[in-house]
Amino acid sequence: MKQFFSSNIFYAILSVILAVFLMFFVDSAENPVQEKSFAAVNITALNLPANHLLESEPGTVEIRVRGLRSALNLTSSRDLRAWVDLEGSDPGLAPHDIQVSLPSGLELVSLRPVSVELDVDSLETKTVPVRCQTTNAVREGYSHLEPQPQPEEITISGPRRVLDRVDAARVTVDLDDRAAEYQADLPVVLLDEDSKEIQDARLSLSTANVRVLVAVTENLLSKSVQIRTALSGTVDEKYIVTGMEVEPSVVKVSGPYAVISRLGDHLTTAPIELSALTETFEGMVDLVLPENVEVLEGNRVLVTIGIEENLTRRVFAGIPVELREPPPGRSYGCLPATVDVTLAAYPWVFANASDDTGEYDIEVKAYVDLAGEPADSRDYAVLLEYPEEYRLAEISSETVRLYSN
Repeated sequence: MKQFFSSNIFYAILSVILAVFLMFFVDSAENPVQEKSFAAVNITALNLPANHLLESEPGTVEIRVRGLRSALNLTSSRDLRAWVDLEGSDPGLAPHDIQVSLPSGLELVSLRPVSVELDVDSLETKTVPVRCQTTNAVREGYSHLEPQPQPEEITISGPRRVLDRVDAARVTVDLDDRAAEYQADLPVVLLDEDSKEIQDARLSLSTANVRVLVAVTENLLSKSVQIRTALSGTVDEKYIVTGMEVEPSVVKVSGPYAVISRLGDHLTTAPIELSALTETFEGMVDLVLPENVEVLEGNRVLVTIGIEENLTRRVFAGIPVELREPPPGRSYGCLPATVDVTLAAYPWVFANASDDTGEYDIEVKAYVDLAGEPADSRDYAVLLEYPEEYRLAEISSETVRLYSN
């Protein structure tokens, strides 16, 4: 052994050991072991179950590592990896340990924090009704039926907790001054049970627009109006109209608001031609109605038009009653001895028979014809003679009594 320690082999080995030691000493002095912190390293969520989602991102973690200065100088936060394993996670808020992986040559010193609380929610679907909200009003005189959405329901997909808040979908229909059927594809807004709008980018709808149909109809209006008889032409000069009646004289009409609101206070019948009338007219006559207007009592009325001859009357007073063809040798008197005779004729007939003083040159005679027979106590008819263009209107006494003189 003594010979070994004094041999050249020993000194050779010792020299190698000293050289290695000096090499490590120099290296450690120039490249020492140090620690370094990497802040805000993003945490990745792995193995999130299907149909689940995170309510928020996991955030970041601060990682402190140890290693040679040369290794640390070559390391950035992008070289570090932090994650949480969510395999088998149930919906809800729960802590999850943070796991890391480091580049070769580095060792973990500490994590801040060591775990993170994550809120996991499930992805679900929900069907809600579509409600139609109307704004403004249709045109005056018009009404609208309830808007009809197509489809009447929509399906929403998203986080269960948000879906739980959704109560309905709404579309807004503007009816401003509309007077005809209206349809449009309108955007859908989601509402909670207090009818407040819900906005969440994580929600998806089966359709973003809903077609809405609104039936708009004109209102029916009714009112009472008088009936007036429409006449055409004039009666012949030989006749006059003595009166006119219509039954019923007032009717109730109904129809579109725009028509009835402009209708006056009366309706007229179809024209009746007066020139064709020579006697009183009585018959059913159609009413003249605006389009789309109906009469509740019927569209015909009974019209009566009184027609009489256009006769003027004149009284011829004190016409003596003559006795014609009495029996021979007999003489009689009359009671009454005179009669008043009223004749009727067209005005121009009397006018042609009058002179400048207004007197009439008309010969009127009254008589009793005994035809040669003796008079007795009976009443005798008074006979009259007058021009043929006149007619008898009245006589003060149609009979007389005869007595012997």
